[in-house]
Amino acid sequence: MNRIAKRIKLEIKLLLLNIIKHFKSFPRENSILIFSDPRGGSTWLAELLNHIPNSIIYWEPLAPNHNKYIRKINFGWRQHIPENANWQKANNAFDKILQLNPLNEWTTKRFNVSNYVDCKIPIIKFCRGNHLIHWLCNQYQFKYKPIVLLRHPFAVVASQLKQGGWDYTFDGFTIPNMSHNDTYLKNKEFLESLQSKEESLVAIWCITNRELQLPNSKWILCFYEDLLLNTSEAIEDILKEWKIEMPKNLYGNLHKASFTTVDLAEDSSQKQLAKWHHYFNDEMQLKLQRVLNHFEINIYSKDSLYPINRYKNV
Repeated sequence: MNRIAKRIKLEIKLLLLNIIKHFKSFPRENSILIFSDPRGGSTWLAELLNHIPNSIIYWEPLAPNHNKYIRKINFGWRQHIPENANWQKANNAFDKILQLNPLNEWTTKRFNVSNYVDCKIPIIKFCRGNHLIHWLCNQYQFKYKPIVLLRHPFAVVASQLKQGGWDYTFDGFTIPNMSHNDTYLKNKEFLESLQSKEESLVAIWCITNRELQLPNSKWILCFYEDLLLNTSEAIEDILKEWKIEMPKNLYGNLHKASFTTVDLAEDSSQKQLAKWHHYFNDEMQLKLQRVLNHFEINIYSKDSLYPINRYKNV
């Protein structure tokens, strides 16, 4: 199919979706929410859970350039909202997101019109929303506990640098110009002392995940390392928490790489987890550990490929 034909097909799809949405509603609390860092494994997890019958993946609605509702309120790329904050415009934006609005080329890239019509359980993937989960769980009573997927920050950063989306010249850490950037301002002196892109990216991981190191009764804390090593068990535990039966067609797809994978998966889970250890030399690992220490991250370390503590959800 040539480019023009593909574009016409896409425009027809979007037209139909935006007509059908007026006749189809999604209860705001019925979506499955997945939170992780960019390159943190959320696409893979979403694809696994997409085997749940009548589910679809609603793609990254927090990207400001693809969502006019959050763009209008100056929503940051890694926006933080304090747990008890009153931000009505953000509430309004999330009311729309949780009802799968907007429907555009970006958000609908993983489903077709038929999928949308049949959908009963939307899976909404956020790879820059970790700093919102306390507030969101305070605003909505979700039927299915959201998932927070944590991956070793060194592995996340190594994957980001390999992927190419972070291929920019580092000129020092820039404090985000957005509301509720208090944590950045509080650590301004330290952040401005960072001398590399690697340290800067690890610092961002720390800021957005520091408060997620312990489990919470309102969400499921899942570690990428455990998901990779014990995929079937991890998925079964999640579905059991939701009271959803394990889809039979999922077992044959548990180790299929996600479509966003940029390099071939290693021939063993152990080698896959160890990639970052070979990517950063000893000197850089020490610098990155200094960042973890500053932000009091105690669940990951340069000395371990795995979470140092694995907590059960409460």
